[in-house]
Amino acid sequence: MCYFIKKYPKDLHQSRLIISNTLIQRIYQIVFWIGYLSVLSTSFIPVRGNFNEKIIGVESIYIRTDYLLHSLVYFLICYYFSLGLKYGLYLFKANSIKKFIILIILLAVVTELIQLWAPERAFNIYDMIANLFGIIVGISILQINYRKNEKTYCKN
Repeated sequence: MCYFIKKYPKDLHQSRLIISNTLIQRIYQIVFWIGYLSVLSTSFIPVRGNFNEKIIGVESIYIRTDYLLHSLVYFLICYYFSLGLKYGLYLFKANSIKKFIILIILLAVVTELIQLWAPERAFNIYDMIANLFGIIVGISILQINYRKNEKTYCKN
């Protein structure tokens, strides 16, 4: 974990700042895991509505709304992680970035594979591609931000 003050406080004010940083760290982790489990749990829920509308393109090339939604969700997860790094918040004590990338790719693949066995759901390779596209864009932004602000990130 990263603190912007000394680890061992000299006075009560520094002690409060450490407790505050620890609380922020826990809240950051809890919000991430709630979001992660929410994405996983939605794989089991039948979705009603017209997500298959063409939104751009001609007859031979079109993008469905749900593909954009898949990409957006995974992008936002990566962006949330990136913001956490920017402020010295980590999901894991060691190798946080590597573990995050493995975890998010696992989520993208598992949420689609689960739909093979979920009632009223169907596996769609294009959904998985949309998931991975959102991850690639999110991780690219993560890398750009990390390189740009490398001095402000805590070493982890």
